[in-house]
Amino acid sequence: MISKPRIMVVEDTYIVAKDIQDTLSELGYLVSEIASSGKEAMEVAGQNKPDLVLMDIKLSGNMDGIETASQLQERYDVPVIYLTAYADNHILERAKRTQPCGYIIKPYKKMELHSTIEMALYKSKMENFLKSREELMSTTLRSISNAVITVDVKGNLTFLNPVAEKLFGLSLGSSYGKSINDVYMVLEDKTNEVLENPVFKVLEAGDTVELENHLLQTNDNRKIQAFQSISPIQNEMGEILGGVVIIRDITEQKLLQEELLKAQKLESLTSLAGGIAHKFNNLLTVIIGNTNLLKVNMKTTDTSLKAFSEMEEAVTKAKDLTSQLLSFSEGNKLTIKTVSPFDLMKKTIESFFISPLIDFQYRIANDLWFVDIDDIQISRVFFNLIKNIYLTRNERIKITIDMVNFVPDERILLPLKNERYVKISIKSSDPSVSKDSLNGLLDPYFSSKSYETSLELAATYATIKNHNGYVAINSSAGEGTGVDIYLPASQKKAPPTGGTKKRKQELQKRILVMDDQELVRIIAGKMLNHFGYEVEFARHGKEALDLYKKALENEKYFDCVILDLTIEVGMGGKETLKKLLELDPDVKAIVSSGYSNDPIIYDYKSHGFKGVIIKPYELSDLNRILHNIINSD
Repeated sequence: MISKPRIMVVEDTYIVAKDIQDTLSELGYLVSEIASSGKEAMEVAGQNKPDLVLMDIKLSGNMDGIETASQLQERYDVPVIYLTAYADNHILERAKRTQPCGYIIKPYKKMELHSTIEMALYKSKMENFLKSREELMSTTLRSISNAVITVDVKGNLTFLNPVAEKLFGLSLGSSYGKSINDVYMVLEDKTNEVLENPVFKVLEAGDTVELENHLLQTNDNRKIQAFQSISPIQNEMGEILGGVVIIRDITEQKLLQEELLKAQKLESLTSLAGGIAHKFNNLLTVIIGNTNLLKVNMKTTDTSLKAFSEMEEAVTKAKDLTSQLLSFSEGNKLTIKTVSPFDLMKKTIESFFISPLIDFQYRIANDLWFVDIDDIQISRVFFNLIKNIYLTRNERIKITIDMVNFVPDERILLPLKNERYVKISIKSSDPSVSKDSLNGLLDPYFSSKSYETSLELAATYATIKNHNGYVAINSSAGEGTGVDIYLPASQKKAPPTGGTKKRKQELQKRILVMDDQELVRIIAGKMLNHFGYEVEFARHGKEALDLYKKALENEKYFDCVILDLTIEVGMGGKETLKKLLELDPDVKAIVSSGYSNDPIIYDYKSHGFKGVIIKPYELSDLNRILHNIINSD
C-alpha cells in the first residue's frame, strides 16, 4: 500500500488552516501537523519530518514564513510552497532566495494547489534521488585508490578525491575553480620542457586519452611519473560539460623497473665477463713474464730497455681493465672491512687528485656512521666517479662532498632494503655536467667516446650493487648535478689497522706447475728457471697427481705446487688439492687464476692452499710468494 504524502500547514489563522486541511484531505494528502508560528513549525518538523510544507508568510511570533522556510530547508531539507496573500516585489525577492517549490496567492484554486503540490513532491523526489546518486558517486570516487580529478569545460577544478589531494598536496576547498595547470604541469621526460596539458585536448576533441608514462610536476615542484586516463563528461546531447582525470602514480614502479633492467644487463654480462677476463689474463701472464725475463738479461744501456718498460706499463693497464671487467662477473667476492667513509674518501683524494685546479669542499656529519665495505673497491668507485665525471676539462673546478647518516623513509622512493645507510654525495656546480649527461654512465651497456670511461663507470654501479647499496644521479636548482651513493651502515666501530710481518727465508728447488694453457706453462717454467727452480708440468689434475705420487715414491719431493683453479678438461685446482692432501698432508700449494673474483681466491686457506697468485703475475710477484710459502712453517 502506497502511503499518502505527509504535509505540514503553517498558518496563523485557524479557520484558514482548517480550510486548507480539508482541501488537502479531499485531494488525497495527509496533513501531519498545523503550526501557527515559525518557532512551533521548527519544533514540529524536528519531531516528525513532513514531506512538504505549505507556508504562509505572515505568522505570529518573531519569525515570518520566509525566515522559517529558510531554517527548515537548512536544518531538515524540507521542500516549501508559499501559500500567502502577499505578492509585492520585496517579499517576492526575499522568498526567491529560499528557492521554494512554488508560490500560490490566496485565494487559491483547488486544481492550482493540487498541481503545484504534485510538481513540488516530484521535484523533491528527483532532487533527493540525484543527491543520493551524487553522494554514492562521491563516496566511490573517494574510495578509489587512484587520484581522481574532475574539471569543467574550461579545465577548472571541480573535484579532487583524497588520493589526489595527498598526491598533489592540495585540498578541494583551496583548489576549487583553479585551472588544472595549477594542480600539475606535464613535462617532456628528457628535457623537462613544459608541454600542453592533454586535459585541454580532451575537452576540445571529446576523445578519451590514455597516457602510459607521463612526467608530471606538482605546484611544489615535485616530479611524478604517472599513468593518466582522461575522459570527457558529456550530456545526452553529446555536449562536453567537463572532464575526469584518473592518475596512477608509477614513480616507484618505474624506479624498480629501471633497477631491474640494470640488474638484467649486469646478469647478461655475468656469463661473459669472467671467461673473457680469465683467458685474457692467461695471455697477459705470457706477455708480462717474457717481458720481465728479457729485461732481466738486458744491460742498463740497452736502447730496447725503455720499450720493454713501456710494454710492462701497458700490461699493467690491461690488467686493471680485466679487473674492472671482473666487477660484473658472478660471485664477485668482497673483502669486507669496517671503515670510516670520510677517511677513505680523503685518502683517495689525497692519493690521486692533488692539483691546484681542484678545490674539494667537505660537509661531513659529526656522528657519521661507519660502513662495512671492501675499501679497495669503494676507493676505486670514488676515484672513477671523480675522474670520469668531473675532471674531463682542464679548468678550475669545485667539487663538494657531503656525507650524512640516512634512514630510508616511505616518502623517498629508493630501492633501499636496510634500515641505516651512509649517504655520500659528490657534486659539482659545473653547468656542463647535467643529469641527462650522467644518467647513462651508470648503465652497463652505455656507449661513450671512451671505452675505458664507460667500463669504469658501469663497474661503479656493479660494485655498489654488490655492497647492497644504491647509486643515483641527483640534480637540484642552484646546486648543480652530482652522484648520490648509499652504503649500508655498519653496526661496528672501525678496528685498528696493523702491519704484517715479512719473512726472510731461503727458497727450495722443486716446483710442480699445473695449467691447461701451454703458453702459460712455458712462461711459468722460464720464470721459475730464472730463480733456479727445477720445474715439472701438468696439464690437469690427473697428471699432477701422477707426478706427485712419482715424486713421493722416488723421494724427490716437490717443495711447492702451483695449481690453476680453472681447467677446461679435467680436474681443476680445488679438486686436485683435495687429492694431493690425501697423498701428502704437508703439501704446500698455491692457487693461481685469472678469475680474481672467485670466492676460493678470497678464502684460499679454508680450501688448504698456502697462498694465491693472480694472473697476470710478474717475475717479482712469483718470486716473493714462493719465497714466503716454501720457507714458512
